[in-house]
Amino acid sequence: MAAHRTARLLTSGLFLAGAVGVLVLGATLVLHGVGSGRADAWLLAWSLLFAVGLPVGALVLMALALVARGARPLSNIPRAGRTIPEAGQ
Repeated sequence: MAAHRTARLLTSGLFLAGAVGVLVLGATLVLHGVGSGRADAWLLAWSLLFAVGLPVGALVLMALALVARGARPLSNIPRAGRTIPEAGQ
């Protein structure tokens, strides 16, 4: 496995672990906010929408970009039996 691919996988894993940690912390804060009043709960929920939604959304977009990039064929690599023009073959 290439070094940049390993680094990307480790970074994605750390990013996902951070997002889960923020989600757990957010759920704890919302439960605490519900106990202290409805307005506090809505404020915490709205804040957590951005605090959790942005990292998770970025992770989903990164995964979609990787899937889309892997699905496209490489147009600069010729099929078997063909030569590359002006390559001196």
